[in-house]
Amino acid sequence: MVTSCWCLLQDIAHMFVRVGMCEQAVTAFLKCNRPKDAVDTCVHLNQWNKAVELAKSHNMKEIGSLLARYASHLLEKNKILDAIELYRKANYFFDAAKLMFKIADEEAKKRTKPLRVKKLYVLSALLVEQYHEQMKNAQRGKVKGKTSEATSALAGLLEEDALSSASRLTDNAWRSAEAYHFFILAQRQLYE
Repeated sequence: MVTSCWCLLQDIAHMFVRVGMCEQAVTAFLKCNRPKDAVDTCVHLNQWNKAVELAKSHNMKEIGSLLARYASHLLEKNKILDAIELYRKANYFFDAAKLMFKIADEEAKKRTKPLRVKKLYVLSALLVEQYHEQMKNAQRGKVKGKTSEATSALAGLLEEDALSSASRLTDNAWRSAEAYHFFILAQRQLYE
């Protein structure tokens, strides 16, 4: 009897998917204890926020690939700020920082208002700082109780360096913001 109810509930969920009723389909799949099908339904019906939320709440392994697909979907629609916000909410700070630097560089090439460009570079650098903090905390969690704090900090820095040695983001995150800051100060002094 219970098995037939589960099968019936799954059939109803698939019917909801066919007619585009995402919320009802997700609820039915979750009652059947099928979170993977619920996430797949959200992806199929372009309910990306809900898909990411479900994947996070059910500790699904493929959240990284799901985020990448959603981010590429947003980037195709030229919604770069939404992609940055997605990465930031999902604690993928390095990916968010790369996109933010891209926006800042494009604005700098357009020679838009220097204060706006400076703010974009500052936001990028703050995302990089959050990434650094995340790496340190991850290392502390791995080495907890085994060695000294200095050793764990060194291990974190080495791992971070190995991940992004070629990137200007982690090495000089604040350099562009500083440059625009001094540029703005020089303009003010010139006008005075």
